Amino acid sequence: MDSRFKIAPLTAYDRDMDEAVGGFEYTSDSGYRVRWNDSESGTIFTMEPMIFQRPFEKQERPDDREIVWYDDITHQHCSFAALEGDDPVAVIIAERQTWNNTLYIRSIQVNRHVRRLGIGTALIEAVSELGLQGGFRALVVETQSTNGSAIDFYRKLGFRLVGVNTQYFSNDDLQKGEVALFMHKRL
Repeated sequence: MDSRFKIAPLTAYDRDMDEAVGGFEYTSDSGYRVRWNDSESGTIFTMEPMIFQRPFEKQERPDDREIVWYDDITHQHCSFAALEGDDPVAVIIAERQTWNNTLYIRSIQVNRHVRRLGIGTALIEAVSELGLQGGFRALVVETQSTNGSAIDFYRKLGFRLVGVNTQYFSNDDLQKGEVALFMHKRL
């Protein structure tokens, strides 16, 4: 990671923090086409890599309830921010899942102006180290089939695909081409 940045515990989250890190947004040139075949003899999911004719762009801003929820999660002391000086440029919000002894990454956001500088990797490493020290067995994250860059990023860091939800975002995810993928990294 670039030496201008430092990783620090994230103990609060608000609208200003969300704006500083750029909220949830991505542009991707590639992704995966997910297909699902369900019959009496079994269920088969397939995923094939694809290049988009035009980049897929997604941008969402959390509503006030989500901001409060993220803030509540930060009080579990499993989340981190990347700072340039005193200014936040990225966050990872991880939630303890005591029922299955995992840390669930609810959000990882890196301001677009500082992407590809190793900040996302440093945030994942910080949560991984905290998880190891805390005796957690794994990290879990959800990403979208339309976000090939994120899928490649997580795979590079040791995450493996462990689940697919074809109706996570809407009842028509397969038809819309955006399917939830769940990835897992053993600690």
